[in-house]
Amino acid sequence: MLAIKAVGAGTVKLTAQAGSRKATCTVTIYSHVTGVSLSSTNYWLYPRGRAYLSARLEIDGMAMPIKPIAPTKPNPYSWDYPQQMETYPTRLAQYKADLAQYNADIQKFNALKKMATNTTVYYSSSNTAVATVNSSGTVTPKDIGNATITATTAEGNYTARCAVTVGW
Repeated sequence: MLAIKAVGAGTVKLTAQAGSRKATCTVTIYSHVTGVSLSSTNYWLYPRGRAYLSARLEIDGMAMPIKPIAPTKPNPYSWDYPQQMETYPTRLAQYKADLAQYNADIQKFNALKKMATNTTVYYSSSNTAVATVNSSGTVTPKDIGNATITATTAEGNYTARCAVTVGW
């Protein structure tokens, strides 16, 4: 008997041969959703406003990477322009390093996501008289009050919540 240990998601073709007999099979190991978080945990909205929530999946223990923000160029009209000029090259170098790491991480994450069984996220509101949410995470206020928006993964039923207050 031969034991094979999976080390990650993917597909492999296995062939066994004994004398003139040969057997082949294809084995696919899928990734699994292991958590979810939301882009915000609290929102204050005016009655005619909107909020946009995005779910951040975790697959096989790896959270979706967050893209780094580029440093702003120094403003020559700013009172601290000399200090900005002094630190800008360092901040830019750090950003480039962070961006390279992000690009590597996002490729790995997307490969895991491609092999995931189900990455669907469902949104719901605890109080649809106050706020509703659509399937893409857009929150629409309906009346003054409080509601909780919940994102739930189809696989694993992991949840994340955002408290929404609608008022003036």
